[in-house]
Amino acid sequence: MFSWEILICPDKILGANSGSTLERESIAFAYPVNVFYTIDPNSEDGFYSADIHIQNNSKVPVKVNIESFKVSSDGELVFQDVLPDSMDWYALNRQDTRSYIALGLQYVDHTQWLYSQAELMEPLYAVEIENTFIGALSKESGAALQLRAYHGLAFDGNYTAKHDLVFVVSLL
Repeated sequence: MFSWEILICPDKILGANSGSTLERESIAFAYPVNVFYTIDPNSEDGFYSADIHIQNNSKVPVKVNIESFKVSSDGELVFQDVLPDSMDWYALNRQDTRSYIALGLQYVDHTQWLYSQAELMEPLYAVEIENTFIGALSKESGAALQLRAYHGLAFDGNYTAKHDLVFVVSLL
């Protein structure tokens, strides 16, 4: 299970000319509160998750940053985020399976974004994300991200794990 938090930062001002009246634009941004994933060690890919749909309901374009994407201590399993090439995922024992995950985000379709980032054409992993610009959305438009993961296969039961994803949205 994932929990999501959003920080809205409408601190940028449009139309800032010397001697003119400054007008603050508002940001309306929708995002999922929770996104769940399932790991089935008995299937080929074994990782299933709904897409993460985000929506700019503002009348102006916005920049979208991910301030952080980190494991939370609130789940039954507290994974350590790692890069995919740091483990031999098929050879992990039970303890390591319950300890490590390489969880990443990538675009579902980069053309949904006003400005996209090459880094998100492939998964960008949680350990690589800290105050990361992920793109810009046009006014009244949406886009989707998807979760990708590398994980062990020696799970011995059903568990919950949690990551916190913090978006920061500001005027473009």
